[in-house]
Formats: sequence, C-alpha cells, structure tokens
Amino acid sequence: MVSLLEKVVLGHTKQWILARGSSEQNSIILFLHGGPGLPMMPFHQHFQRDIEDKYLVVHWDQRGAGKSYSEDIPADSMNLSQLLSDAQELVHLLKKKYKKDKIYLAGHSWGTILGINLVHNHPEDFYGFISIGQVVDFSQALNISHAFALGKAKQQGCEEAVNELIGIGEPPFNVDDTKLSIILKNVGRFGGRMHNEISFPSIAKKCEEYTEEDIENIPKGLAFSDIHLWKEVINSRMMDNYLEFEIPIYFLCGKYDYITPTVLVEEYCKKINAPVKKVIVLENSAHFPYIEEPKAFSKAIIDILESHKDNLW
Repeated sequence: MVSLLEKVVLGHTKQWILARGSSEQNSIILFLHGGPGLPMMPFHQHFQRDIEDKYLVVHWDQRGAGKSYSEDIPADSMNLSQLLSDAQELVHLLKKKYKKDKIYLAGHSWGTILGINLVHNHPEDFYGFISIGQVVDFSQALNISHAFALGKAKQQGCEEAVNELIGIGEPPFNVDDTKLSIILKNVGRFGGRMHNEISFPSIAKKCEEYTEEDIENIPKGLAFSDIHLWKEVINSRMMDNYLEFEIPIYFLCGKYDYITPTVLVEEYCKKINAPVKKVIVLENSAHFPYIEEPKAFSKAIIDILESHKDNLW
C-alpha cells in the first residue's frame, strides 16, 4: 500500500502532495482541485478508496491552498500562468519519480481551467482528461445561474431572494463583486451548489494527513486565492480558445449544478474535437459530486479509466 504525504518545491515554493494506492506500478491519476483554493486532499478518504485499488491517486494542494497555504507566498505569484507552471512541473516530477510515460488528469471547477490548459498545450504528458464541473464561460454561466435562482425563488415564494435577484438588473451581467455574491448566494440557497447538505469540515476532520492547523488554513487559503485568482475564472472563455484536443475528454457533471451549469458543459462538449468526448451526468449532486455522492463518483471515475485500460487512451 502506498500512502505518501510529501512536500515538494514547485515554482520555488514549497507545496504538498499526497499519493495513495495499492501499488506504485499502477497508472497515476492526478486531481486538480477547485476553489480557487479549495483542496480535495482532506476529502480523499470520503470518495477514493475504490479508485486506490486500481490506480495511484495523487492530490496536490496548490500554492496558497490547504497544506500549501502560507502568508509568505508572494501575492504576485498567484496567477494562472504560475499555477500552470507549477502543475506542469508536478506532472514531470510524478512521471520521473514513478517512471511513467503519461498520466491521467482530472480537475474540478477551477481545476478544469488548469486541466484544459494543460491537456490542450501538453497532450504528450496525458492519456486524457476527466473534467468535473467544467468552467466554460463565466458570463454565460452567471446568466443561467441567475435564471435558475430567480425561478426557484418565485416558485418557493421567497420574497427576499426575488427582490435581491431582480434588484441587480437583467442579464447579461457585467460581473462585479456585489452581483456575483448575490447570484452565488441564492444559487446555493436553492440547491444549485450542493444538492445534498453535507458538512465539509466534518469530513476534513477525518483526514489523517490534515492537522487542525491545516483545516484552519482552508478558509484562509480560499480567501487568499479568491482575491488573486477569481479574475482568472471570470475571464475564462473556453469556447473561444480551447476546441481542438489530441486526447480524450470526459465531462463529469452533477445534474443540479448551477455553479458550472451542465447545459453549458453539454454545449461545450458538442463544439470540441477530440478522439473521444462524452458528458456523464450524476443524478444526485450539484457542483460537488465527489462530496455529495462519493460512491457514484468513484464508480464513474473507474468506469471511465477502465474503458480505455487496454490502450491506455
């Protein structure tokens, strides 16, 4: 059994990775967490045990997030270009350490921005990409999110939410902090962020690799990352820049996701060219399927990987 928590230096900054699996000989799947700044590492015990039986699962707390949070991280290093450089450095490190020609890549939410960039620009490093809650076009997503929340508010007679959502005007929106926070708050209120109410802290406290200080650093890392990286999310336009891929792309979506709306992911999937492309919808989750329905999530991941096992994508 492999269970290796390791501090590595990426982009001249100390960061943490966790590798778990039944054997170092197994193929690697690297997860890129979302947020920005919300690590997946403290939730690994919640969803990935079955995946570990067949694959070496690697989690990376990106600079400024989780175990990799530090007040000493230069603010000017918190940008998409640097995190992509960190990610590519990590991929090369893993390939060398475990003697692999390529690895599998998965990303959630913010991690899909990193993932799409990586597999588009460096397909030689990857067998394929599993996107979870793909960020496609934030402005379009915001319009869909607003319509969802307003519809639910009217349906449920929630006057407060109706007034808030009508008060910010009609779409399309020029994104500002006030409008963004109002829309996302109400999407969460009506189940478009989490379809099932589950406590993130209670799950994180069960992670053996996370100390109390690490758990306390999660919200600090989220706030730090938000300040510097949210503009990268808002400016993402995947359909304008990333349509041609040399490797398979799978989109794993929660049916009730209105943070990265599934309808927009389906539209994106239709427009891309890839050797294999497919949208898979999980029926009992919104934006966090690995938290909300861990068994179905892990099965979906394994089914995708196993479907290409013979030729390793």
